[in-house]
Amino acid sequence: TRLTPLEFEEFMANLYEHMGYKTELTSKSGDHGVDVIGRRLTQHGVEKIIVQCKHRPSGVIGEPEVRDLIGAWQEHRDARI
Repeated sequence: TRLTPLEFEEFMANLYEHMGYKTELTSKSGDHGVDVIGRRLTQHGVEKIIVQCKHRPSGVIGEPEVRDLIGAWQEHRDARI
């Protein structure tokens, strides 16, 4: 609850790095709703993921947020969400 939105995004990027992804935080302008992009090499090639961070410790993530993520995926069709 004490993290700022940017600190939360950095925390999430670090978490994915610990899972083997090379991550990058997107800039706020033109990010199309994506906060973190991750890539890692698998036996099938490079896997790309997009992460949309929502830090709401006492809130709910619902349909509008899912729609935002699906919209962001339109700009990153080669990624898993």
